Amino acid sequence: MPIEEGGPVPAATLKQLSANGIVDIDTAMLLKGKKVVLSPCMLRM
Repeated sequence: MPIEEGGPVPAATLKQLSANGIVDIDTAMLLKGKKVVLSPCMLRM
């Protein structure tokens, strides 16, 4: 599922990013429910 730049990030996506070591769980909790901008390099898994 594509993530719109600057759009809300689903919790499942944050968990996936965290599982891949891209976003630590504390950051994921901070980002949950907020508008965030994910750069293309963050989405390259």
